[in-house]
Amino acid sequence: MNKQPIIVFDSGIGGMSIYRPLKLSLPKENIIYIADSVNFPYGDKSELWLKERFIVLLDQFRDLSPKLVVLACNTATTNIIFYLRDNLSCPVVGVEPVIKPLSQYDHSLVLMTASSSTSVSTKQLLQKYGQNVEIFTPQGLAVAIEYHDLGQVKKNIHEIKEIAQSHKIKAIGLSCTHYPLILGMLKSAMPEVIFIEPAEAVVKEVSRVLNLDQV
Repeated sequence: MNKQPIIVFDSGIGGMSIYRPLKLSLPKENIIYIADSVNFPYGDKSELWLKERFIVLLDQFRDLSPKLVVLACNTATTNIIFYLRDNLSCPVVGVEPVIKPLSQYDHSLVLMTASSSTSVSTKQLLQKYGQNVEIFTPQGLAVAIEYHDLGQVKKNIHEIKEIAQSHKIKAIGLSCTHYPLILGMLKSAMPEVIFIEPAEAVVKEVSRVLNLDQV
């Protein structure tokens, strides 16, 4: 095993939806998961706050001498991934909003945090690929998943289902890494809807950047 690690980072447990597929696909790699739980959630944080926070976090990353960092947080990716790439010597792979894959559907919905929805990169993706894509920000869903608040999770899913039915949604993109952690519940509530999550694309990109063979 190469001791130089791949860091997977998120503000909470959401990044586990990226860590697990990455570990399964690259079992020989030393993959470290880091969560900034004390500052969770990031979904309502400003770009300025995120930049200031990552001044501290980048020093911690450098101390580990990573071969690559996976920014497994949609909010951080959409707002400041360029800052990480400018200030780390290793590659940085982010988790972009699931918008381009939704462009093939006549009616689609992307779920994301408030901060992600207003970012410049999200607006650019929507302008290019989002003619048929609607945005919805489920209030409190990431927090409910983080702290296992099943009642709130069910309330959010009911709200998403109502939107999906009223807008005849064919596909939903999960653009907060917390959301795939309840994929089973989402599919059960909306079996007719196609759900798209970013993990597979991230694993492929990490493998490509590091020239690694997947299992």
